[in-house]
Amino acid sequence: MSKKNIQILPVNANGSLTRLYMDYAAEPENGLGGLVRGYSKRKTFWSGGAADVGGEKRPARGEAWLRVVEDIRRLSERAGTSLRVLEKLERAKTEEVTFVLTGQQPGLLGGPLLTLYKALTAAAVAGRLEKILSRPAVPLFWSAGDDADFQEIKSMSLLGRDLARFGVSLPAGDNRTGSPVGSVPAESVATVWAGLARFIEKLPGFEAVQAWLPAVLAEARDHGESFVRIISQLTRGELAFVDGRSGAVRRCARSLMADYLDREDEVKQAVIRSGKQLAGRGYHAQLSPGEDSGIFLLENGIRRAVPGDQTAKLREAVQSRVEDCSPGVVLRTL
Repeated sequence: MSKKNIQILPVNANGSLTRLYMDYAAEPENGLGGLVRGYSKRKTFWSGGAADVGGEKRPARGEAWLRVVEDIRRLSERAGTSLRVLEKLERAKTEEVTFVLTGQQPGLLGGPLLTLYKALTAAAVAGRLEKILSRPAVPLFWSAGDDADFQEIKSMSLLGRDLARFGVSLPAGDNRTGSPVGSVPAESVATVWAGLARFIEKLPGFEAVQAWLPAVLAEARDHGESFVRIISQLTRGELAFVDGRSGAVRRCARSLMADYLDREDEVKQAVIRSGKQLAGRGYHAQLSPGEDSGIFLLENGIRRAVPGDQTAKLREAVQSRVEDCSPGVVLRTL
């Protein structure tokens, strides 16, 4: 394709990106004046960050940690992660290995391009840190398959040859309200692709995707796994993966969940203060903590909010059945 046939779209052509994102993207090296740290190509920036990572005190490796790493390894292997990255995961059981963590809810057929950008950035950062630290670094993608916002992941948009935007969506009946989005049947995703393929088969690159995507969808256990398989294919196996539904992760994070319940008001106030700072600069607050607790409970496969005055119920659940405790957006980040 010659350059004269390539059309360039403004970054915010469809109006879906916020001013917060656009301002940061305009000058990423400068960040947002104390609100968001900048990114620099200077070696001193990376060296300073590497020193921070190298100086952290790591918790002692116990059975819980080993089970988490094994859980990550198994999912990554099914996703198609390269042997080179899988070997680093094995080393993480007994050696110092740095993890570069990013993540997103499992979007339909891989989700928006932002998701792929996050994945590729994590791989690039891990590669640079590995050289600076002289020890293994693993880019790890957290697939938030435990999230229950079906409306947020059910659709995707594409651009046709004429750059007109069109979309496809999973049928509402393919999801039980409140159930983890990762549990949507993989067959539903395959059906969407089969219908979509007829409309895009003449677009550039279609044959290359068609050569692997149907097989990936056919082999996946559910939508959560189809998502990580797609991201793995698009990043050539450079990432490891962890699923937010993992019981091993929640068991390892039991003490964090208990601490969060003890300090939930403090955490929420910090979120509110940050939101006010953003609003004061003309942006919008990213989160608005509600009255419910920041931990949900899974009951018969449905994620249910717990009123803030029922923390005793959550404390008991964290100790006795932490696998059924699903972190909200603030706790998931922590």
